[in-house]
Amino acid sequence: MFDFGFSEMLVIGVIALVVLGPERLPVVARTAGEWVGKAQRFVAQVKSDIDRETELSELKRIQDEAKALADDASRRSRSRPPRLKATSSLPPAKPRPSPKRPRTTSRKLRRLRPARLP
Repeated sequence: MFDFGFSEMLVIGVIALVVLGPERLPVVARTAGEWVGKAQRFVAQVKSDIDRETELSELKRIQDEAKALADDASRRSRSRPPRLKATSSLPPAKPRPSPKRPRTTSRKLRRLRPARLP
C-alpha cells in the first residue's frame, strides 16, 4: 500500500524524536504500532469475509444451475410420449429349448457313493 524505504523511515524517526522528545517517543511509537496492527487485522478480516461471501455466492450459483438442470430433465422425461409397440407381419419367434442336462439316476448315485464300512 505505502512504499516507504529505509531512508524515509529514518527521516520520520528523527523528526519524531525532535518533535516529541525522548520521553514521549516510545509511548507514541507503541500506540502507533497498536493502531497499525488493529488496521491490518481489520483489513485481513474484511478480506476473508469478502472471499467467503464470494465462494458462497459461487456455490449458490452452481446449486441453482444443478437444480435447473434436474428440473429440466424431469420435465422432459414426463413430457415424453409413451413408446408404441412395433407391429410386424412376421410370426412370433419360438422360444429356444433349454439345454438338457443328463439325469442322474439312483443307480448311478449308488455306484458313485462309497461303500459303507461295517
